[in-house]
Amino acid sequence: MTRPTRDEYFMAFAVLASERSACLRHKIGAVIIVDGQVVSTGYNGPPRGVSHCQHPSIPGTELEHGFDQVDECPTFYDACNCNICVRIELDIPSGTRIEDCRGLHAEQNAIVQAARHGISIKDSTMYCNFKPCITCMKMIINAGIKEVIYQQNYDDPYCELMAEAGGITLRKFDFDV
Repeated sequence: MTRPTRDEYFMAFAVLASERSACLRHKIGAVIIVDGQVVSTGYNGPPRGVSHCQHPSIPGTELEHGFDQVDECPTFYDACNCNICVRIELDIPSGTRIEDCRGLHAEQNAIVQAARHGISIKDSTMYCNFKPCITCMKMIINAGIKEVIYQQNYDDPYCELMAEAGGITLRKFDFDV
């Protein structure tokens, strides 16, 4: 039996966390490690208690309350309980206008989860199945995370510039699930 390396072991946790995501576009997971132990996980999706996104063109996410077309829904946000994915509806390219998403990123959720439970993540390592965006990188810097290890690229060149400016080690790790 071959024992997985630490990177393989912790990246597997990030990949597993991504499977909890209800996002219609990308499934992303993150895990925070302190002293060789998992202390927090996160995946992308809407805030606690907020309904998951749906969209009529994606099987299994049909709109509720009899609305057959997106334009019949009075609002994008819960007025008809449609919970339409604004990013899909407006064809917003990945990596842009993240403020138009109802959800939080996996990295944000992992940081918030640690804070919610009073867990210090200073000098920790974060594993993600995608490279963070610049917004998440700013949070990573302020949270005191020192290294981010990711599996797949995310097209945000400013993340690398911010990581360098904040003294964060950013490392791609090839991992086959």
